[in-house]
Amino acid sequence: MISLTNNKGFSWNIYGDTFVKGYIYDTDNKLSGYIGSLKLQNRYNEEDFINVLKEINGHYAIVIENDDYIFAVTDRIRSIPLFYSFRDKDLIISDDANYMIECLDDKSIDEVSIREFKLAGYVTGNDTLYKNIKQLGAGEVLIFNKSNEELKISKYFKFNHMNFMDEGDIELINKLEKTYLNVFSRMVESLDGRMAVIPLSGGQDSRLVAFMLKKLGYENVICYSYGIKENAESMISKQVATYLGYKWYFVEYTRAIWNQWYSSHEQEQYKTYSSNLVSCPHFQDFLAIKELKDKSILPIDSVIIPGHAADFIQGSHIPKSFLNKNIISQKVVITSILDNHYNKCKWSKGDKKYYSKIIDKIEDIVGENNYMNPEQATDKFEYWEWQERQAKFIANSVRVYEFFDYEWRLPFWDREIFEYWGKVSIDNRIGRSLHYKYVNATQKELLEYLNINMPDNHNKSNKEKIKEKIKKEYNWLYDILLKMAIIRNKIFGYYKDPLQWYGIISYHKYIKNAFRFNNIDSFIIYDYLLDFKDINKIDMELEA
Repeated sequence: MISLTNNKGFSWNIYGDTFVKGYIYDTDNKLSGYIGSLKLQNRYNEEDFINVLKEINGHYAIVIENDDYIFAVTDRIRSIPLFYSFRDKDLIISDDANYMIECLDDKSIDEVSIREFKLAGYVTGNDTLYKNIKQLGAGEVLIFNKSNEELKISKYFKFNHMNFMDEGDIELINKLEKTYLNVFSRMVESLDGRMAVIPLSGGQDSRLVAFMLKKLGYENVICYSYGIKENAESMISKQVATYLGYKWYFVEYTRAIWNQWYSSHEQEQYKTYSSNLVSCPHFQDFLAIKELKDKSILPIDSVIIPGHAADFIQGSHIPKSFLNKNIISQKVVITSILDNHYNKCKWSKGDKKYYSKIIDKIEDIVGENNYMNPEQATDKFEYWEWQERQAKFIANSVRVYEFFDYEWRLPFWDREIFEYWGKVSIDNRIGRSLHYKYVNATQKELLEYLNINMPDNHNKSNKEKIKEKIKKEYNWLYDILLKMAIIRNKIFGYYKDPLQWYGIISYHKYIKNAFRFNNIDSFIIYDYLLDFKDINKIDMELEA
């Protein structure tokens, strides 16, 4: 049975026995779900089918059913989730995990997945919070043979780093510029004159989106920012929009507004819609989109273009500790994944009972390799993050745009960008080294206007040098100062947060849990899990 009912943002299109949602680029850089589906139809050999998938570009979900097979496909970043389950021997495919609960005879909750969701904010692999509901991951295809009832999940894409380009900085920068021009040119073609809406922060990723649109002469653009009045991020955002000549809007956030919305029916609807039994709901720019729509600032056919997740693919998340070792063990890689991603709250005694099972899940994803060089270890680390955090936490944030029925684009997850950065060595990715060189070479006037000096790995600022000196020569003092800063930020974070979104809870509730919860996501995760009847099995009673 196939149930594809979610037509928010993008609608499902039907071409014969093929269902397509999202956007697929044809050879002329036009949107064409038909072209993509036509290539896939009548491809019943698994190898042939996967080879066609490797050629497709865009962000999509595809389901095909004929007399012999059912195929289901997610794109390279799982931007449009698909779920599957069995009722008796019948396969069920859906775009709504919550709907699938109704189809289950056994509605058992997966205890390991509950722990993962609590600690990381998402469920890894093909699991969901329910034992008998599964999900397709990034770059995966499901193939179900009706005759023998065999189900197979295969990867048609894996984000790995290999076949490194052996050129100097100038050549690499020129190739990167050509890549960006290709990617944004086809994106502009797909907009077809519609308003491009950029959530413009003070960071570099969304700035690059705006910069490229301006370079290509696209003028139907507005930018927006949000938070407390005159916060640092929004002030930079306003400067960038002014320099580029784009309209800029600001939406003020207050604790009172957050508190009122968080107790609303709309929040409950959105939480259910965006999580899909897998991901922590993304709230950050919900209020901004809501206000801009309510004030008719955003036309109904607007396309929202966030900067997800250029920093990751450029190398910003590479553990620097990997570079200090000649040989890195599998244990070190797994420990790095745990430390960086399973940290939304402190591990309880109950969590530790599932430690070995969580380790097994990580190893199932990254594979086995006892001893690696820094390049190989980094590749494993980034592979896991691409498939899990980026796909299920970062890319999944586009649900907020869909909820208001807007289309979106994710230019930094274009196939061509994957292919470029997959061939860039760790030396040029660590600390976003090549990216900074690219920005310095292409955005000189904008940087001067903003009075921003881009980081240089070879010429550290005096502040960084002083910090490193204290850490090296006065390690005990550094530890004390760091702990004091953490305590100060925890105590005053409720009031000082630039988004003011701790207003969803009381200060009493916040301070009771501040030292075992990592950030606002921790509270959102916790509240989400409280909706499950089996929550009493979990030793994390939230203090009211």
